[in-house]
Amino acid sequence: ATMDYSRAKKGQVIAYALGNFGVTDPSECIMVGDRKFDAEGAAVCGIKSIGVLYGHGTYEELSASPFEALFEKPEDVVEYLK
Repeated sequence: ATMDYSRAKKGQVIAYALGNFGVTDPSECIMVGDRKFDAEGAAVCGIKSIGVLYGHGTYEELSASPFEALFEKPEDVVEYLK
């Protein structure tokens, strides 16, 4: 499939994904993101979010975003989600 860019904002992308997966309770989901747009999009959709510092965003960007927690390593994310 090709991208048509009809969902330009992260919240629109997240809402589309939730609908495709049949999610009826967004509070049971968590967004794992590496940019402020991930946290902002999750908040629009009523989803918690955590930030990962091993992606594209800087610590400064992620710490100023509405993530509930930040992690430096994938193992830390796995442990947090247990």
